[in-house]
Amino acid sequence: MNFIDLRKTALFLTGLLLIARTLTAAASVRVDSLHIYVLDAELYTDTLDIGPEFDVPDDALLFDEEALPSFADMLDQFVVPFNGKVISKYGMRRGRMHTGTDIKLLLGDTVVAAYQGVVTRAQTYYGYGKLVVINHNHGIETYYAHLSNILVRTGDTVSTGQIIGLGGRTGRATGTHLHFEIRENGKAYNPELVFDFENQSIKQEIQGKEMLAELVKKPRVTEKQHVIEMGDTPSEYIVRSGDSLWLIARRFQVTVNELCRLNNLTTQSVLRIGSVLRIY
Repeated sequence: MNFIDLRKTALFLTGLLLIARTLTAAASVRVDSLHIYVLDAELYTDTLDIGPEFDVPDDALLFDEEALPSFADMLDQFVVPFNGKVISKYGMRRGRMHTGTDIKLLLGDTVVAAYQGVVTRAQTYYGYGKLVVINHNHGIETYYAHLSNILVRTGDTVSTGQIIGLGGRTGRATGTHLHFEIRENGKAYNPELVFDFENQSIKQEIQGKEMLAELVKKPRVTEKQHVIEMGDTPSEYIVRSGDSLWLIARRFQVTVNELCRLNNLTTQSVLRIGSVLRIY
């Protein structure tokens, strides 16, 4: 065997040793109890710029944004959370903004998820009482308040029509009912823009729409107001000279404690002129 053949053999053996060491090290690595996936040896040189890959369990939920249904198609699959009579509509009520639709039910009646999604809140929350919040696609969330019992936990993935709680009157509620909200990017819209509660169906007006705001027609002049930032109750207020928490609360018919909660203040906080306060 000449010198050239010996050199080729040495390089070949060195390459095999390098591959063997790499595969052995990779096989022993675990991240969050998942094995790192290593490409076949003959493709080893192509993996140098590829990040770690992991085995995927059979029950994993893979998310493909390009495969998501359109906004209108998603809303078309929503269901009414409870088949009951609407007893209080969205809008201004006794000088305060009512941000959802109240549906009459009896203590212990089952409330279902309007659409599939992930539970982001499942706990008692101020005036809402026992509250479940579900995050859906396209920035949409739904709220289910005043429940007597919560049957899901934060982080749970729920399906359309799945039971998430039982009807009640917890929180700021004068009778047994479900307070239901639909929000887009944090803004509360009138659920009756989407839901026909009387016929237990979704309205045809959602077809072709790409956001809830497109369902609102002339919000500042129509008799029925649909968006939370309307009327004489703004969502935010800029502090002026002479303002105090008490004066601002009185002006917008909210409590000082509610202003403090929304803005991470205490009743002793000093307001700075020009700072922005959330009103609801």
